[in-house]
Amino acid sequence: MRKLFHRAYQTRSIRKLSRIPLPPNALLIDLREPEEFQCGHLSGAINIPSGFLSACMGQLGSFSRPLFVYCQSGERSKKACRLLAESGFSQVTNLSGGLDLWDGILEIGPYSEKFVR
Repeated sequence: MRKLFHRAYQTRSIRKLSRIPLPPNALLIDLREPEEFQCGHLSGAINIPSGFLSACMGQLGSFSRPLFVYCQSGERSKKACRLLAESGFSQVTNLSGGLDLWDGILEIGPYSEKFVR
């Protein structure tokens, strides 16, 4: 008998992000490297490079806090969402397609070292 895989996180196209507001306490996480983040990121996003995610989970707040995760293409975010869900976060959303599919405005500027170090 074949086991069915149950995804423990949601997936939403990044293109829908501009039409559907995030919950007030949501955290928007950009998994790209700091250099990528500085060249353009979604408004309100924090930068946690994918290699640092495990070490930074304790700083994300409550396990019930809504987390919206993206990267450049969607591959890093898919893996990160699986890790977050397996670690107990219950409201995780992968913004599929990443910035490759984003057609809105990007903020340019430095990353926050709050979650990186």
